[in-house]
Amino acid sequence: MKPRYEKNVGVIDEQTMKILMNQTILVAGLGGLGGHVAEGLVRLGVSKILLVDVDRYETSNLNRQVFCDEAAIGQFKVDVVKERLKQINPELFVQGIKADVLSLESSIYAGVDVMVDALDDIPSKLQLESLADQHQKVLLHGAIGGWYGQVGVIEPGYHVLKTIYGDAKEGLEKTYLNPTFTPGIIAYIMLAEMVKYWMGDKHCVLNDVLWIDVHNHVYERFGLRGDNDGSR
Repeated sequence: MKPRYEKNVGVIDEQTMKILMNQTILVAGLGGLGGHVAEGLVRLGVSKILLVDVDRYETSNLNRQVFCDEAAIGQFKVDVVKERLKQINPELFVQGIKADVLSLESSIYAGVDVMVDALDDIPSKLQLESLADQHQKVLLHGAIGGWYGQVGVIEPGYHVLKTIYGDAKEGLEKTYLNPTFTPGIIAYIMLAEMVKYWMGDKHCVLNDVLWIDVHNHVYERFGLRGDNDGSR
């Protein structure tokens, strides 16, 4: 085990470390959630990451997006995040794709093990869930708004987000926006659930969603086991 990862093996067994070190992860969206998730994946030991985002950093991102500083304003997020991740691990394979994740060619999805939903609007999240299902990929879902967030690990064949969101077009973030602390909290819970999935831990929020109220410290698991067609 490389020294950079040895502190992880207190709670992550070596077999799981080998699994995660061989994963290829696509992170869709590099805002508050996506930036924290990408950094955490590298520090966990994931060695191949695809970063997908079409936006540039803006001043309003400074309050919560971990790789955003004054020097980054106006630069493409994928370029900044790629450079910073390579500073954490120079051996990392990281590809930055300046595009809408929903428009990528199928060949890109083919080489991915896990797709991370760090998108900021409901229609895009629903389409990403459909794409993950279509390409038989695990989807690590996260969403935030104000004091609140939600997390889940969704396997192909399940339609958890469709069950939750239905025909909704906007989430809580449109009203409550996103403060400094919520993205980091939710992002690292996402990572914990992903690790539990790789470990085969029965406590993983698998094909369900964990709803988190940071203000009142309420954690509620929906218990959806979210399949709309009843086939699983």
